[in-house]
Amino acid sequence: VMLPAPTPKAQEAVRRQRDLYEVVEMAARWFEAQLQTARGKTARDYLNGRGILPKTVSEFRMGFAPDERTGLVTHLRGQGVTDAQLVGAGLAIQPDDGRPIYDRFRGRLIIPIQDLKGKVVAFGGRALS
Repeated sequence: VMLPAPTPKAQEAVRRQRDLYEVVEMAARWFEAQLQTARGKTARDYLNGRGILPKTVSEFRMGFAPDERTGLVTHLRGQGVTDAQLVGAGLAIQPDDGRPIYDRFRGRLIIPIQDLKGKVVAFGGRALS
């Protein structure tokens, strides 16, 4: 079967999708790091109380989203991520009234959802308050 040559529009869509995977991976690493900070103590206590072993936390790349309006947004902007990428990746919310974007996940235990290749494609969260 002959495959059609990729159009510039299709190539751009693939590049954008790849870029968003990279942004989501950066977010996953940040959430993982936050779990190990003093702010992540509540989430670590929750995991310990549920009998979830550190090995399991590591294997599933669990993390923590601090209860801040723009913690992740600020961090990823500092890494060169644009607001459009943050919103496109589902990591930030753009209010309809024109206010600045803000973190979608706050005050939550974060559990990355991975595809069959182990690539993080989305996040689930458990509210801790």
